Amino acid sequence: MFWIPKAAPAAVTLLARVDGSDSVTVTLDPDSIDIRREADGLLLLRLKTGELLALRPSDLRKPVGILLPLDDRWPARQANAGRLRARLLGLRAPPDPLTLQQRRRIAMALRALDAREAQAVLRTIAEHLYGAERVRGEHWKTSPLKAQVTRLIAHGRHLTEHGYRALLLGHKPTGRGKRGD
Repeated sequence: MFWIPKAAPAAVTLLARVDGSDSVTVTLDPDSIDIRREADGLLLLRLKTGELLALRPSDLRKPVGILLPLDDRWPARQANAGRLRARLLGLRAPPDPLTLQQRRRIAMALRALDAREAQAVLRTIAEHLYGAERVRGEHWKTSPLKAQVTRLIAHGRHLTEHGYRALLLGHKPTGRGKRGD
């Protein structure tokens, strides 16, 4: 999934060619990039490390720099640019705003919500998320997995209705389901 820079400053960085720079510069290797589509003259790219980038086609394979608008989303843009720079230069990157556990929980919540909106029953959702054997080993009416799936669906609904914009801006998730199930 790609996001335009205006909508997701923590997910997309605008790159531009840098001429005559004496400092360390980065050149993008097309082999480490998945080019998805072109929009408004910009290539939208996904690096193998997961970052999303936008740049002009003529800047591919040339030293690039990052353009950061001085707007109200500056902190998210700056933090994302710092992580991107570190990864591209092979340096230790500052930590991502979301932990691996938070990322997994968000993914599970959105999968559970998608399944529920496709009319799947809670037991079927649990089987897909946790495995049929684990679900069979539970007394379903009082199963903690049933309650967990219900909370995941509620968290997914909260994210889609309210929380996704905060995530796109690089903020930690808030709201329902803070327990970390």
